[in-house]
Amino acid sequence: MKRIWKSISYLGLTDNSKSLTNKAIVLCNQINFIMFMILIGLNIAATILRELEGGVMSFGSFRLVILLLVNILIFVLSYYRLYTSAKASLVFLPAFVIILLPTFMGFVEQESFFYYSISIIGFSIVPQLVLIPKYEKILFVFSMFYFFPQILFYDDLLIYFAPEKFIVTDIIEDFYFINKTVNVSIFFFLHFAIYYLRKINVSFQSEINEYNNELNSKIEELKTAEQHLIQSEKMASLGTLTAGIAHEINNPLNFVSGGLQLISSIENELTNNINDEVKEKFKEAVSIVETGLNQADQIISSLRTFSFKGSSKLTKSNFSEIIDSTLLFLKSKIDGDINIIKDYRLTTEIPVYPDKLHQIILNIIDNAIFILNQLTEDFDKKINIKTYSEKNKNDIIGVIEIENSGPNIPEDNINKLFDPFFTTKEPGKGTGLGLSICYSLINEHNGSIDVNNTEEGVLFKLKIPL
Repeated sequence: MKRIWKSISYLGLTDNSKSLTNKAIVLCNQINFIMFMILIGLNIAATILRELEGGVMSFGSFRLVILLLVNILIFVLSYYRLYTSAKASLVFLPAFVIILLPTFMGFVEQESFFYYSISIIGFSIVPQLVLIPKYEKILFVFSMFYFFPQILFYDDLLIYFAPEKFIVTDIIEDFYFINKTVNVSIFFFLHFAIYYLRKINVSFQSEINEYNNELNSKIEELKTAEQHLIQSEKMASLGTLTAGIAHEINNPLNFVSGGLQLISSIENELTNNINDEVKEKFKEAVSIVETGLNQADQIISSLRTFSFKGSSKLTKSNFSEIIDSTLLFLKSKIDGDINIIKDYRLTTEIPVYPDKLHQIILNIIDNAIFILNQLTEDFDKKINIKTYSEKNKNDIIGVIEIENSGPNIPEDNINKLFDPFFTTKEPGKGTGLGLSICYSLINEHNGSIDVNNTEEGVLFKLKIPL
């Protein structure tokens, strides 16, 4: 039974969303289904009584059959998603079949004077339930003008169309104005009460939606904060690891450096006793060792920069040094066909958090390398890195431009780039947090980060006040 009830409730609906429109359609289907089941029971009972008494179908029984057909019609309209027609049928046709049609045809019984007013008021509540005044204003207003004359003049119509004068007619005439006053008062009281309750419900619903939106926003903020914390912990652990590696590598390199200095100090003494060819090979070997030692020293210096945990204080740093140490880290990812073009015009030291700026540049260049590595070999792969200063009102701004020659970013995605968890990479290749973290870190510098499509590719611009 629950499955049937659910199927009937969502008849014709393609989604089960809780929108106001869907709720009204569901309620329309449910009211129609309840009427349908009641009418089936009444028709069965009327048929049994008619068979027992050997009578024929009266107009009263015929009304029940007509109303049952109306219910089936409403089901068909809902099934074909003609929701406005289904609602209109449910609002207007039952009252017409039960009250107006038999009255105009002269089928008036003494009992009609007692249950018609209750029936009219009951039917008049249906538009309050299934119509949305905000979207179906004309239909709603028309329904009120449809039912109000009925509750006001139903007794007059019954007296006028009745085939004979009933005993109750005299009572109705004696209490004519009292009867109308009571009926109209009940009609208006019910409808104003329902209107007021609906208004309160809309207000509560609006507040609930507002609270839900605020709650969802807080949840997203907490998720972002959690991911940032996880990322920070990972970076801190990696920093500790690189600091240890740098220290351990530096120790044997000190021995190599000391030995090289010793070799250099006795170079003249050794070369006096050997021929020129061996002397040249000796100098070349010393040069090779010195080159390797210098490169290893640069790596250690970069590792120390990366492993620096930072502090709450800004440190004056050189943009070019931070960028170069970052590029050194990414050297293994840079294919030979990617050309790194540097244009360092800013030599002034800028107050920054070196480790945080390092992470910002690392994420941006790493993304650029990833995009360029997806392109074919014949593509002109370039990463242009430029530093300079510019004046903004009375302030001097340090600027870092990082432009890659990859394809432009779709305009729909540009505004989402810095949103947490937004990524265009395949699943497993990106968390969608890199640029979001960059945005947070640049804000800590009271700076800004912008991204734009250019004729050459995609340009990221970092601005940090001097």
